[in-house]
Formats: sequence, structure tokens, C-alpha cells
Amino acid sequence: MKDIIVNLCREKIADILETTSNLFYYCSPNIHPEMAEKIASMANSIKDIKIIIDPSENSFRNGYGDIKAIDKLRDSSAQIFEIANNMVSFIIADETGYFFFPESRMFTEDAKGNNAVLMDNLMLQQIKNYFFPPINHLEKSERTNEILYYLNKLKD
Repeated sequence: MKDIIVNLCREKIADILETTSNLFYYCSPNIHPEMAEKIASMANSIKDIKIIIDPSENSFRNGYGDIKAIDKLRDSSAQIFEIANNMVSFIIADETGYFFFPESRMFTEDAKGNNAVLMDNLMLQQIKNYFFPPINHLEKSERTNEILYYLNKLKD
């Protein structure tokens, strides 16, 4: 059983990336070069990498990212999506997801204590559908079946 509340520091996220093969979704106010470099280095070995950020001047100024990181990601096969004023943060790696609470680099270089909460499987599916809606009927059917599967498991 996975821990419900954990510390997602850069090393832990790098470890998660190393063991991910199918999909990696990262959503945060912005992204730092070390994380972008690690994601870019893994982009060819993970089938589906999607990054959601707010690359506004405000998020840079508030210490949530660096323009060099975005440039690094653009040179990789990762898909980058922009959401203005985004403060929702999560990581989904294959079938495991965490809501996490990053701190600005103005306050700390890396997370010192617990800063992430494990998603249950149903929430993970809902987050995927909300941020990355199905693109065709087949994908919609597959995701609906996954949600039904996890709903049925709740009844047991």
C-alpha cells in the first residue's frame, strides 16, 4: 500500500519518472529547469507526457519557474499546455497520482516536508478527464470503463 501523504521533492519526482513507462502528467503553476531537464530526458521512453503550466510573467516573478525550463521542454516530445492563473498542482505517473503543493523558490529550493496527497483511482480518472478530455469515441469509452471499474470497486 502506498503512503497517503508524502514528500515530493525533486529526487522523488525523478525516481517516479525513472519508473514510468506509459504516461506522465505534470501540472503546476510553472516548472524549474531541473524538472524540465529530467522530463525532457525521459520523453522518448514514456509514451504520453503532458505538462500544464502558467508561463506568465507573474508565475516567473513569484518563483514558480524559469523560462529556460520551458525552452528545454519545447525541444523534447513532451506536450505543453498553458492555463492562465493555474494554481492546481498534480503529478500522474502511469496509475499513480498525487496532488502536490509546490513552494516558490523564493522560500525554499526544494520541499523539506510532506507536500503531496495520494489520489485514489477514481479521482485520478476524473482529473485526467477534466484536464485532458478524451479526443475520440474510443478513448471516451475506455475512460468511461475505467471509471465504472473503480466505482464498482468502491461497492465491494
